[in-house]
Order: sequence, then C-alpha cells, then structure tokens
Amino acid sequence: MDPARIPFGMAATDPTTSSRRDLATVLGAEPPAAFDDLTDDEVDRLVAVIVDARRRHHEEIDRAEGDVVRHVPLPLRGAVKRLMG
Repeated sequence: MDPARIPFGMAATDPTTSSRRDLATVLGAEPPAAFDDLTDDEVDRLVAVIVDARRRHHEEIDRAEGDVVRHVPLPLRGAVKRLMG
C-alpha cells in the first residue's frame, strides 16, 4: 500500500490495514471516519455482511428477471432476454 494513502493514525505495519483496505474495496471509496473506531473483527464482519448482501441482491435480481420472462409469450422470450441484457 502506498504510504501516502494510509489513513491518518494507521502505521504501515498496522494489521488493520488489510481489513481497512478490504472495506474500502467493497465500498468503492474510503470508509467514513466513523469506521475508524471499529475493531479488525468488526470490519471483517462488516465486509462479509456487505458482500453477502450484494450476492443475495444479485440472486434476487436474476430470479426476478427469470420470473418476468416466464410471463412473456414463448415466441417473444428470446427478444425480451436480449433486451434485458
């Protein structure tokens, strides 16, 4: 990790760096300052919860798309699937 990008108060050898980096990656941005008070275990659990929520969200979207296509007349299903991506 680039030392210039290490958040204030975190040494380069700080074991939380990996957890904080994972959180920043999952969030797509630096975590809010309020998250600095979280322990490594709490950050790891937060990352796991976010990853699981996104996985379930994508599964639900896939399921919903399948449900929509089943209500489309058979001759049009291919075109609808292409339109939906």
